Amino acid sequence: MLILTLFIKLLLTVLLLLPLIGADLQAPAELSCPAPAGVPGNNGLPGRDGRDGQEGRAGAPGPKGEKGDPGPKGEGPPGLKGPIGPEGQKGDTGAPGNGQMIVHIFIKVGMKYFVSNGWSDTFDAGLKICREAGGKLALPENNEESHTLKEMFSKITWINATDRKKEGSFVDSEGRALNFTKWKTGEPNNSNNEEHCVTVVDNGIWNDVPCDRKYFIVCEFNEVSL
Repeated sequence: MLILTLFIKLLLTVLLLLPLIGADLQAPAELSCPAPAGVPGNNGLPGRDGRDGQEGRAGAPGPKGEKGDPGPKGEGPPGLKGPIGPEGQKGDTGAPGNGQMIVHIFIKVGMKYFVSNGWSDTFDAGLKICREAGGKLALPENNEESHTLKEMFSKITWINATDRKKEGSFVDSEGRALNFTKWKTGEPNNSNNEEHCVTVVDNGIWNDVPCDRKYFIVCEFNEVSL
């Protein structure tokens, strides 16, 4: 009886283990052969730009460049008038005049004659006109002559006096100092540093003016030169 019981337990054990043993016998063996490499994939999209870095330090200055071409010429306002330059050398003597002067006004005052052809011109032109006529530009030497020049011609008239050689020292065309003057109050004042010749104005009084203005020309002659 005992043997039968053991046989039955053994049979049951074999029956229980049989399915497991059969499954192990049917399972295929695993293979471990290496597979070939695949095709590389496409590149991915680029990433976003990184942030700007900090500004670097300034580099050393480069070598000096070549001089450029000159720019266009500018046109500024005219500068201030400069001081009067030194008197130039005496020019050559001109051709002799014909000694004739068309006289429009003629009057005697003391021992001299005042004569005019009615022209108005600059101081230097007046000197030349009178010199070529054989006389000289009128120069009053007393109150009567100065007053007569104004009353006779009723115009601002040149007289033979200038301080172009030395400021404030008026002389005649031959460089002789004046022995008579009749300046207007406050004159001569050399306004703007350009008044170096003289005229007779109201009531026979004198005023210094620029020499390049045009005023009435009166020549004087003495009785000997006529």
